[in-house]
Amino acid sequence: MAAAALQGTTRAAEDRGETRSETELESGLEARIAATRQWLASEPPGTYSIQLLGSENSEQLKRHLKVISKSIEINKIFVYRTNRKAKPSLTVCIGSFNDHGAAKEALQTLPASLKAFRPILRTVQGIQGEIKRHESAVAAAGKREFVGRVE
Repeated sequence: MAAAALQGTTRAAEDRGETRSETELESGLEARIAATRQWLASEPPGTYSIQLLGSENSEQLKRHLKVISKSIEINKIFVYRTNRKAKPSLTVCIGSFNDHGAAKEALQTLPASLKAFRPILRTVQGIQGEIKRHESAVAAAGKREFVGRVE
């Protein structure tokens, strides 16, 4: 049954002119966003992660994820929605570390292809705060749009 549903999704994507890999990347991105929500909800605030990059362009982000997943297990890649320069953005973090020292060591041992992104260390608490600010901004923008409409 699940295989049939998946096959139907793939056929629908092919009908729209998308390749199988584009569809897999899109569903993979949404899966990583959902997994990130779960991870953030279950980790202590002092847990560290390595922020690799942010992108306003989801297609560019998907290409970067393809490169990142060659070096990092997919289950260790976290993606969340935020704002960057007042524009919607997606941010990618990797790994989950109990303390700053472990995170710093992992950062130093990243392959050159990932160091090229100029990664930084982030805490779960910091990421959660950023997401809350983003959600507040989105909610406020929605209210302004609603108030501004004339019916």
